[in-house]
Amino acid sequence: MVALVEKRWFAAAARVLPPLLVKEDMGLTVAAYGLDMIVQRRHRLGTALSRRVSGPSLAVRLLPPNSLYWATHGTHYNAVLMPVIFVALIAAASDMISSPRVPVRLYGTAAPWASLLIAVVLLPSFAFGALLQPSFYRTPAHVIAAKRVLALIPDGASVASSSGLAPHLVDRADVVVFPSASTRPVRWVVVDMKQRANVPRSIAVQDAALGRLATLGYARVAEDDGVMLFRR
Repeated sequence: MVALVEKRWFAAAARVLPPLLVKEDMGLTVAAYGLDMIVQRRHRLGTALSRRVSGPSLAVRLLPPNSLYWATHGTHYNAVLMPVIFVALIAAASDMISSPRVPVRLYGTAAPWASLLIAVVLLPSFAFGALLQPSFYRTPAHVIAAKRVLALIPDGASVASSSGLAPHLVDRADVVVFPSASTRPVRWVVVDMKQRANVPRSIAVQDAALGRLATLGYARVAEDDGVMLFRR
């Protein structure tokens, strides 16, 4: 973003492309870079970024039925845009402060402080607001129950796990997310019926996969507060 503000066009293009390899929603940022270059009369490079590079990534983000790809709340996917917005605000305010027009200069001076004030006022309504709640510093009973169930899975085991539990197993087990598209057999299946999400498949698909476990030879060996453990 700094390279874009400084009008180092090729450097900006080179630095915005690598995130496409690691983040599926970066097409929005690449498209914004391309549009800015078009406005700055760098038509060929800007068009290449906006159409050829960002198009497939934007399609992946906006077309799937999974709302995690395009929702405006409750997910982390827009976090990657925050540095871009911050740099853009600084660059815009800097240009405004040097404007010959008094109203523009006043707006440029006030905009960063107004943004900070709005952020502080809205902070309690977003995730950071939980820091102000005493319950944030207590371990929920459901988490304690989940840990008890996960402790029954031996180290090195092959496990299909619901997405919320998988991070607690990956350091000591061979984990795939349940239900897995892989045909590789696993010995253990653990699911959290209280903390459910449409990841990696819809809840309906997850329920269907759960219903087939018995026919695949799995038996339920533990259940605690909605966390169920199956073994084959």
